[in-house]
Amino acid sequence: MQKVEFLTTAFSDLTEQQIVQGRQFFDCGELSLNHYLQNVMRGHDSKGITKSFILLDEIQSHFVGYYSLTHCSFNLGQVSLDVLKNLKLKNAKFDVPALRLSRLAIDLKYQSKGYGRLLIAEIYQRALLSKANAGCVFIVVDALSESARAFYLSYGFESSPENPMLLYMSV
Repeated sequence: MQKVEFLTTAFSDLTEQQIVQGRQFFDCGELSLNHYLQNVMRGHDSKGITKSFILLDEIQSHFVGYYSLTHCSFNLGQVSLDVLKNLKLKNAKFDVPALRLSRLAIDLKYQSKGYGRLLIAEIYQRALLSKANAGCVFIVVDALSESARAFYLSYGFESSPENPMLLYMSV
């Protein structure tokens, strides 16, 4: 597999000045995602709970957006029969490795400009690396709202038959 260049910077690689400035101006319109950036991200990142990646506007020193990832187990009972058939598994009810997209946020100033699409593509590349190095069958995300669900569906995610707000994409 060839080396992949990413557009984002790992949170742990940011300078303190970048973090302070980026946090100061970031507002994605969703309080829980803003709160995570302001109050939780640093602790989760340093403890290895999730790893976060920041897309920077280098000119204005603003955070365009971010996403946070962690590994998880995903039960195949939550996928459609078509997906099971594509995996050549019949009625499988066991867990497989997955990459959980814990959070994805784009600042209001940058929304509807294609940055979400760029971050989804980058997340997919990270999932491919995970698949090559440790195993990864799906990217999994819990949508916070119907509009978030529609966003993920537009990029190829599928809803779990049992929980339409739980979405997954094969890797």
